[in-house]
Amino acid sequence: MDEIFPHERNYPTMKDRKANPVDSQTGSTETSSASRSFEDLFLEHWSSIYRLLVLMIGDPAEAEDLALETFFRLYQHPPKKGEGYNPGGWLYRVATNLALRSIRSFKRREQYELAAGKGALDGAPEHRPGRLSLPPIRTVPCA
Repeated sequence: MDEIFPHERNYPTMKDRKANPVDSQTGSTETSSASRSFEDLFLEHWSSIYRLLVLMIGDPAEAEDLALETFFRLYQHPPKKGEGYNPGGWLYRVATNLALRSIRSFKRREQYELAAGKGALDGAPEHRPGRLSLPPIRTVPCA
């Protein structure tokens, strides 16, 4: 059996950059503290957030999308610094909420599709359940 357990999976990791990029306007290799702190948070928390989402969702592609959405929200609206500042906890909360929303929408969509499919089967004639009625094909006699 080729079953892979969650602790045996290879999760993608983000690699550290070796050099700081050069700013085109100033020629400096220093980055702003805001963008540097975001990059540090991203590198520090990416693999754990992604792993959490894979375990919750079960689909690596969906988990990667949700992890990127989590960090995009961090970039757009970072949590306020002050007493009780915990960006890791904030990231986990956002990722968990996104995963739960994704699971709920999947279940809701699944119910809609099952209801639509049941209606199509109920309306089908007894001798042909679930088949589509296609127009007859016209044949041209050979002369």
